[in-house]
Amino acid sequence: MHKQLLQPFFLLLRTMCRLAVLYLSIVALETPPVHAEPAHPLLNTIWDVQARSAISQQELVAKIMAADVTIIGETHGNPDHHARQVFLINALSEKGKNAALVLEMLDSTHTQTADDFIKSSPEDATNLGAALNWRASGWPDFTLYKPVFEAAMRARWPIIGGDIPAQEQQDIRAGKSPINITASQTNSWNATLQTAHCNTLTPEALAPLAKLQIARDQSMARAAQINSPALIIAGRAHARKDRSIPAHITGKTTLSVAFIELKDSKNPQEYLKLPNETSLTTPLFDYIWFTPKRLETSTCEKLKAKGLVR
Repeated sequence: MHKQLLQPFFLLLRTMCRLAVLYLSIVALETPPVHAEPAHPLLNTIWDVQARSAISQQELVAKIMAADVTIIGETHGNPDHHARQVFLINALSEKGKNAALVLEMLDSTHTQTADDFIKSSPEDATNLGAALNWRASGWPDFTLYKPVFEAAMRARWPIIGGDIPAQEQQDIRAGKSPINITASQTNSWNATLQTAHCNTLTPEALAPLAKLQIARDQSMARAAQINSPALIIAGRAHARKDRSIPAHITGKTTLSVAFIELKDSKNPQEYLKLPNETSLTTPLFDYIWFTPKRLETSTCEKLKAKGLVR
């Protein structure tokens, strides 16, 4: 009897806690971190690529609410990007969106593991990294992604592995598992991979790498399409509308949002220019959310530092 009388109180308390989390998320996003350049006019701007104008955070949330599948393109391990992912999940959940969270960082074999873990720990992801063997995966430290997992868990969103299992990836690179690809997708991924590897890859080395990235795009698109509505978190290269995940989704409305770190340029359109690609006709993303500048090195610079390329 007492439990029944107290149930409305507990429901109200939980709602207030979730609203507090959302409020703190908004405050955190609107307060530039200490490493940012406060004077940069694009800081925290959300740019509509097609309209060439800025929109508010609330407008972006409304756009995602209306889409079947939204792809969030991140820089892996960037805390500013993960904070915005948490904000979006919280805001969407508060508006009643019930979506699946599809992650590039997990493959299809991890979906059941995540589901089993959540049944025993519905809102605390402290030990989820160990359950997923995250440390051996090569992704940035799990603590960076833990708040994202917990936001999805609080929202009661299922967590879905979008990537291809390791053995299947090896088979694709070895040519044992044929996939359907187009010349334009191949050429575009070739350019992206060459840039990342300081333009040092031979055609023999490049072909299987490009084929694998296209297969991964297809795998994440398939996972989102099956579990729609869905929010996909993947590397920014996989969020491109012209050749990546959105291009492989059919019969669903899609939205592509790229988180991009600020550079010196104050022209939003300058951030859409890519090395090795000069004939782009399709906008790369629907929206760009500009995040603080960080002193990070590119893949090419990391390879040079290790002496692997010149």
